[in-house]
Amino acid sequence: MAPILYISPPSPLKKIVKHFWYVAVSNPDKQVFTYSILADGAPGIIFQHYRGRSAVAQADGTLLPVAFIYGQNSSACLNYLTGAPAVFGVSLQPAALKCLFSMDAHLAYSTVLDATHFFSSAWLEQLFHTARLGELVQLFSTKLVQQLADNTLDQMITQSTQWMTQNPTPLDSKILASHFNISRRQFQRRFKAQIGVCPEQYTHITRFQRAIHWLLSGRYKKLSDISYALNYADQSHFNRAFKQLAGCTPKEFLKLSTLSQPFYQYKSHSFAPLRILKT
Repeated sequence: MAPILYISPPSPLKKIVKHFWYVAVSNPDKQVFTYSILADGAPGIIFQHYRGRSAVAQADGTLLPVAFIYGQNSSACLNYLTGAPAVFGVSLQPAALKCLFSMDAHLAYSTVLDATHFFSSAWLEQLFHTARLGELVQLFSTKLVQQLADNTLDQMITQSTQWMTQNPTPLDSKILASHFNISRRQFQRRFKAQIGVCPEQYTHITRFQRAIHWLLSGRYKKLSDISYALNYADQSHFNRAFKQLAGCTPKEFLKLSTLSQPFYQYKSHSFAPLRILKT
């Protein structure tokens, strides 16, 4: 598997794009790979194809669109990769869907949306005729800047997600709502429309990503050190919460990550999406 290339977005996009990424898959033996996608607390955009056709299928065998938008997810899901595709991704900031496409982010929860509903067929056709990575980055950057032109981020929700990501102690939605002087119910509705999940679920996901960071960094003596540092009630609670999002326990995850080749390399300095590839 070729290494993942990460590209920083231009300055006008940094408030809605974390980074672009790209991989050209080498698969001379024509294997079919399965890979698990784990919740990372953010949506994104994917453009992928092999000889002009989709190369990614869901667990039931249904091919995904060549270009699609994905939303938040709260459980691990398996996809299949065939052929030797080129895959270009846009890792978005948590509140980007609402800002870019004026849509309720919850509509993309645990699903993918065909990009033909959001981008013109002429623009999508350009992607197929773009041979260079730099040109792909330019096409997406220009289009997203255009999408952003008439919209602004909800600063209350953006600030809330930053606090929730940075704070190891879970922040209750009641506390956040009180800080912004609105009702808890109003805050929860606004948060879900912007992010795609409720505040409590988002906190669950950010703690999960923080746990992955601890597990892969190896900077702990025993697993209970992680559950204590992340303010889980006890080790069994940590195991249950982790398994809900990863489909396996922390110990099983460590074994899998040791045996598997990462499709999406984990960045130790951020809670980036993680793709675990198995042959």
